[in-house]
Amino acid sequence: MSDLDVLHQQQLTSFKISVDAGSSLNFVFQQNSIPLIRNITLSSNSRIAETKLIIQANPEFIQSTEIKIAAIEAEQSIALNNPKLHFDIHYLLNLSENIKASLSFKWVDLEGNILAEQQKEIEVLTVDTWGGEKQPLELLASFSQPNAA
Repeated sequence: MSDLDVLHQQQLTSFKISVDAGSSLNFVFQQNSIPLIRNITLSSNSRIAETKLIIQANPEFIQSTEIKIAAIEAEQSIALNNPKLHFDIHYLLNLSENIKASLSFKWVDLEGNILAEQQKEIEVLTVDTWGGEKQPLELLASFSQPNAA
């Protein structure tokens, strides 16, 4: 197979990441197990084995997370529901102002080549900020602090 054929084959290969995640996060959401990332779908039109998905945050309110993917068959998608994230509790608890942040999703092969990537913008809220109507109503009581100074 010539270099041109290999290049053409790579152009025909398509990898895709689709992310369903919340638009905001704060300490209360994390403590009540409200998932920040509900679902990640990885899809490919060709077979690929031994890859991984790397999830990172900027700023680092979660630890970098790697999820190993054994194999995906041609024309197949896999769904990763509610992936386990390790939050920086002190960061969320001591945040003094709401900030804009981003989540980075990189799907890489064994050599570290990026197959697909996606960014998701979110807002990280202070511990006493209610996220509004986009948040689960049952969490509203968590923002009542009768003994707060």
